[in-house]
Amino acid sequence: MAAIFWDNKGVLLINYLPDRTTMNGQYYANLLLKSRQAIKDKRRGMLTRRVWLVHDNAPVHKSTIAQQAVSNCRFVQLDHPAYSLDLAASDYYLLRNLKSHLRGDLYTDNNSLTAIGETWLKGHTEKFYIQGIKVLAEKFRKCIELCDHYIEK
Repeated sequence: MAAIFWDNKGVLLINYLPDRTTMNGQYYANLLLKSRQAIKDKRRGMLTRRVWLVHDNAPVHKSTIAQQAVSNCRFVQLDHPAYSLDLAASDYYLLRNLKSHLRGDLYTDNNSLTAIGETWLKGHTEKFYIQGIKVLAEKFRKCIELCDHYIEK
């Protein structure tokens, strides 16, 4: 599992969960606090303009400790609808494309998979990631218009 961020020069930063470690509220809360500090150090003024998080319904995102960290960091959280497979931000655009890239190959260890994944993630321009956000925004708009009814692809 990994958390993905960008630094002030647009360079992709990936924080990997250590082997044999379970993502939990405390780990995620610490990651949010580290992210806030990195933003404060590298992107002066961004915190006053607000940092927006798009969360899905993962238990780690909904945990009390993670919610407290979001509040302490003064991040704005965009919640995922109660149940909608159509709007899972992580699965819809980024990971769907990454899975498509990895499909059909066999990886013998975490290091080779990590290297290929990082190369793929860093190989895209900012426009690729912006397009993913725009597509997600369009999906949210459709969901609102249809009052949470199923959205056809």
